Amino acid sequence: MPTRSVDVPLDQLRKKFDYFSVGSDQVWNPNYVDCYRWMFLQFAERDQRVALSPSIGMSSLSSPYARRQISRGLRGFDRLSVRERDGAELIKQLTGQDATVLVDPTLVVTANSWRSVACGRMVPDRPYVFTYLLGDRSVEQDAYISAVLDELDAVQISLSDKARDGEVDAGPAEFIALIDGAARVITDSYHASVFSILMGTPVTIFRRGGVFKSVFQTRNAYADVWTAERSFRRRVF
Repeated sequence: MPTRSVDVPLDQLRKKFDYFSVGSDQVWNPNYVDCYRWMFLQFAERDQRVALSPSIGMSSLSSPYARRQISRGLRGFDRLSVRERDGAELIKQLTGQDATVLVDPTLVVTANSWRSVACGRMVPDRPYVFTYLLGDRSVEQDAYISAVLDELDAVQISLSDKARDGEVDAGPAEFIALIDGAARVITDSYHASVFSILMGTPVTIFRRGGVFKSVFQTRNAYADVWTAERSFRRRVF
């Protein structure tokens, strides 16, 4: 998708565009947000603001400051949707507003659309298992990965957010291609799970933090992915 840079003060942006959208992964999580004005589009007019499947990433807020800032930001939207059911319930508690639960924005386009922007320069010629693990791995998880590698007679391609030794230097385009071409994906990542589902790649999902659990025991957000994906596929045309 083409993009362009707009080098003007935020307060002047609303004069250049009709609408502004905020969405995707944990953009409303108070542990990550450092500019509420930006993440809640407060530089734009109210009727220009669109919330397209943003994620709060939490089912409750203990900080009075976070509750106050997020409540204030949410009340600035007439077009309000979220990615998770927990997020919709939290918004209802904070503001009394009803938020529509929509699929993750990555599911709005087809697998072939993602393939058109993928880069296969890191995809090997032989079978491989792509491991994308953001949390610490347990001994049990390492043993499971080794067993899968032996079963599939595959090599391992590893990626995380910790710059571990031996990891590939992949960007978003390579990330998509590595998932698409893998014999198996093993991950504790929401979006690696989403792309595996979308691409039809076999996937094992770990609970993050070194605890070995099956996909059915992971947090509710993953269950939402499967539910939303099945619903989404029925509506593709």
